[in-house]
Amino acid sequence: MTTRGWKAGWLGVLAAAGLALAALGMVALRSPEDSRDRWTGFLAAGDRLAAGGAPPASGLSARSAYLLAFHEAQDAADVGRMLAAAERLDRIGESALAAHVRRVAGEVAAEVATQPARR
Repeated sequence: MTTRGWKAGWLGVLAAAGLALAALGMVALRSPEDSRDRWTGFLAAGDRLAAGGAPPASGLSARSAYLLAFHEAQDAADVGRMLAAAERLDRIGESALAAHVRRVAGEVAAEVATQPARR
């Protein structure tokens, strides 16, 4: 490998590492309010798509939007919103996936119940 190839390879690795660290920082700095806002947006997008709305250029499907809403609720430990996403998945015929979401919601509820109350 030439010096130029070696340097380009390392620059690529450093750039990827920098992007990964930036993404982790953004996740760590998110507030619960951010998750709620994103949850609302994902759920609304899923509802539009489930009702026959035109998919966005990203190719997002109702299933994907509801899964993203579920993950936002999971990140915020919001069991009610996790169950709302499961209900939406059921409505679009994704009953196995909805059952999985409900199992995870039950685990999160049990975990939250064992944590001391925050002030």
